[in-house]
Amino acid sequence: MARRVILSELARDDRRRILEYFGRRNQSKAYSKKLNEQFSQALRLISSYPQIGKLTDDKNLRVKIVSTI
Repeated sequence: MARRVILSELARDDRRRILEYFGRRNQSKAYSKKLNEQFSQALRLISSYPQIGKLTDDKNLRVKIVSTI
């Protein structure tokens, strides 16, 4: 059963800044849109498989690396 993923305010801000950065850097929103879809896909995956990702010092937190390669 899928669970709800809660992003911290810092994570939401980081996501927004990352997408804005690549939009400015590439002078196009195409890559930012692709990256945003990768973020969304990772969140769906985490929602379905909560144990995926790298463990952190906090037992309630995990890290999921997102790559477009």
